[in-house]
Amino acid sequence: MAVATAVGAVTTLGVFGTGLFGMPAASAAPSSIQIPIAIALTNGSATIGSHIAATGITGVSTGTLSIDGSLANPLAIDVPRSDVQIQPNTARLSLGPLGVGLPATFTATSALAGTAQIHANGAITSTISASLETTAQVGPFSCTIGPITAQLTTGTSGDLTGTPITGLLGGVQSGVLVADDFAVPAVQPSATCPGLVAVLTNSLAGLPLAPGASSLRFDTTLVNGLSGGTDTVYSVPTTGTAGTTAAVIGLNWTTLASDASLSFTSGSPASTGSARVDANGSLGGFVTVSRTDSDGSNPIVATDGTASGTAPFTVTGNEAPGGNQFGPWW
Repeated sequence: MAVATAVGAVTTLGVFGTGLFGMPAASAAPSSIQIPIAIALTNGSATIGSHIAATGITGVSTGTLSIDGSLANPLAIDVPRSDVQIQPNTARLSLGPLGVGLPATFTATSALAGTAQIHANGAITSTISASLETTAQVGPFSCTIGPITAQLTTGTSGDLTGTPITGLLGGVQSGVLVADDFAVPAVQPSATCPGLVAVLTNSLAGLPLAPGASSLRFDTTLVNGLSGGTDTVYSVPTTGTAGTTAAVIGLNWTTLASDASLSFTSGSPASTGSARVDANGSLGGFVTVSRTDSDGSNPIVATDGTASGTAPFTVTGNEAPGGNQFGPWW
């Protein structure tokens, strides 16, 4: 497997070659080491000027972290477009003191690509280029804003500052990615967004917008193939009430390029979701807590029909007075 090759190569070289931790150069090294990664983007927020905002954006992505044969910084991050998934959301269009929620979908329009710098203390600083678009439902019409090309960073972007990704290199790592320096184009007329609707949307939202007038922010959780084990599963967050969407990521799945199902362990019925396993064995998907999921410890189970894995999760708020586990509405 790719993971075993990567782990063996990194172990042989001690992960302490040229540049990675400021140590001397390795005398011999393979040309490149590909380490599978899975990323959860949670608690996301987006603003487009002062009139459009969305919160609670959740996404997952899977790809690779490429280490140069000399183990030199920076490392390359590559996430194919097809392996970026973002949950549908609601964008709020504000008109003075008034506002209206518009159903919106966020879509990656190209692969995510960037770099990661591993520092001596194990922290990772990163910049990832993301090309995204959002399609909002304006009455019976669907209008698209974008594509928007943003440089998500753990550093400083405009007025925002992210947080380096920290944690054990072979475990769960977390940080914050931000972007505050991208332009937003005007909505273009299309078959689903007539000219008059596009003009009205641009007028209300103040589009187009120069860099610095819009922003993106995501809590970021990263796991990589150095963690070992097979068919591993992680949930972000690990606890939630009805309506909470869990971003589910995993590594080292043995059935490559396959679909997987997600389900809470118990409920009447237990809520279900879906996930995808990429060509490197990394898993990403979503499942949302409902009122029918049993309160308390209620792990999320991922299965692809051949293998399965479990992520700890605790459901809260579904316990009714008197101990009815099926919820206060029962």
